[in-house]
Amino acid sequence: MDEWVQRMYLKEEDFLEGHFQTVEAMLPAIDFRWKPNFQCNDAVRWDRNRRFACGQLDELVFESAVIFHDKNGFSSMRIYLQSSTWLLVTRLTWANGELVVQKMSDGRPKTMRRPIGQVDRDARGPPVQNPSIGCCGVVNRVCLIGSALGRKPDGNTHLQDNP
Repeated sequence: MDEWVQRMYLKEEDFLEGHFQTVEAMLPAIDFRWKPNFQCNDAVRWDRNRRFACGQLDELVFESAVIFHDKNGFSSMRIYLQSSTWLLVTRLTWANGELVVQKMSDGRPKTMRRPIGQVDRDARGPPVQNPSIGCCGVVNRVCLIGSALGRKPDGNTHLQDNP
């Protein structure tokens, strides 16, 4: 199967603007686990990134979508959805005018970060917790997501500055 990327969407609102009918047709195949956000914007994405980095993003949210073409034109669409503990990748194609949804990945990748203090129950060997690592995996630094936006750490946010 020779496919190449024709277009990549990194913003949910841009993707939904052109493909909302396809998304609505796909939702039953994934048991409505994703709620598309037609009003998504940079502030919503920033909050999602913050919650994802801290392991507090419970619902599946849009990560990206990719349109693939082959020598005959459109061949498939892939939609990447993630939460702090789950990754769902769907491949959408059309056969005889019907939408076909394939789940390419539906589970917890081993490389996904865990919240501070959460222990991997599937890990072999003794559980290891490192209190010197901040919620975003940054040792002895303010979380890069917040610091890039000029946010200061406080006791109620994900930002931590370990002495």
